[in-house]
Amino acid sequence: MTKSRAQSRFYHSWVDIVLTVVSIIQGLVFNDLVVRLPSIYEYTISRNDLQLMTSFIFSFVILIRLFQTYVTAALDYDEWSVSFFDIFLVFIIGAVEYFVFSALTTDQFDVRVFHTRVSIISILGIIGYLGAILRIKEELFPSYFDYRKEIQLQSANIIGVILVQTISTYIIFAPTQPEWVYTTGGLLSAAILSFNIYYSLKVTFSPSIHVNLIEQTNESTHRSEHETYREIIIKPASRDNLLALLDLLIDNFGYVYESIFDTSPRLTKAILKDVLQINNGEHAFGFKSFYVTIDKTTGSCVGVMMFNSDKTKKSPRILFTFITTLLIVFKHLGFWGVFRSLRNVRAASTAIPIDVPNELHITYFAVAKEFQHMGIGHQMMEYAKGIARSEGKKAISLDTRESNLSAQQFFKSQGFFADSIINSDSDKAFGHGARIHMKFIL
Repeated sequence: MTKSRAQSRFYHSWVDIVLTVVSIIQGLVFNDLVVRLPSIYEYTISRNDLQLMTSFIFSFVILIRLFQTYVTAALDYDEWSVSFFDIFLVFIIGAVEYFVFSALTTDQFDVRVFHTRVSIISILGIIGYLGAILRIKEELFPSYFDYRKEIQLQSANIIGVILVQTISTYIIFAPTQPEWVYTTGGLLSAAILSFNIYYSLKVTFSPSIHVNLIEQTNESTHRSEHETYREIIIKPASRDNLLALLDLLIDNFGYVYESIFDTSPRLTKAILKDVLQINNGEHAFGFKSFYVTIDKTTGSCVGVMMFNSDKTKKSPRILFTFITTLLIVFKHLGFWGVFRSLRNVRAASTAIPIDVPNELHITYFAVAKEFQHMGIGHQMMEYAKGIARSEGKKAISLDTRESNLSAQQFFKSQGFFADSIINSDSDKAFGHGARIHMKFIL
């Protein structure tokens, strides 16, 4: 058999191989643990001592946690990560489990010895989860939402193991404590790992925004055969996307900033570029608060959106950002320019949406003109709906202008309806009619 053929079969059978090995090893470990239960039960009843029983419960949760980790990892693997070492690691962890569970003896149970051995698994777990975070790359995931979920999952895993290890460290090195302290420590450790199991299963088997997005987009493509479907990637904007983001903002919302700064398009663009970069883009209008849409074929930035979500509601260093913005305006326009801009901002503030509880508000939403009618706007909207659902929102709202009939038509095609027409002092300055407030009920 050639090497390439062997590798091909190895990759193809990877999940079956791992699950078979895991089943055998964990089955043997489970048998070793469960045969100890009768004697541990008799010990607990006869001596009225819960230390050994709670340690057994903790051990059982460790066994379930390791089995769950193996299974979800095997089912969620990518071919680039296939390695024979992973199979070898199953045997190593199995041996460590045997070593830990062997401390559950009724002859002379020592809770400190037990937690010392548990520390081996905890330390290996911390190393493994840290390694997983370091290997996670955004480009390996179909969407930023999936990437963020994986980061949150691995972070929760690390926090859980650190908390368990903290309890074990206290039990090992603290002076002799009452029995209830050791009992509570064991139960608390079991509860922490149980939560990790629940959270891991919830995240791993929750529906992917990307999958739903592609399925729904394909359906809409069949309904509109004259439209060309393009595959995209949606992610938070980075400094590499700054110029493309700036162009999209000027092309679609430039009239807003020109009316505020009372400047030419060229000067408005220069001011806006500096404002986007304040505090390295980490503020309410910084480039990191925007989501950009990247066309997979060309690699170009074809869309932009921003929404007031749980992630973006609290902006750090607000006072610093405000003062820095004034200095930027002063640099470009001088003192009178700052005064004029503040006056215009006050007039335009009537166009700022009011946050409504349990509602995600889309502040910016635009697709480059040359990429419209290609399914991109629909995919972006499905992404926003996925974020809203993940945050438990009940509705999505947005504002468009009375004169922008094409935008109104598009949003209606996505399930939005006109909730109200809002007239304000800024309408005349912007020159695009009243504000149409639209909603989508989730």
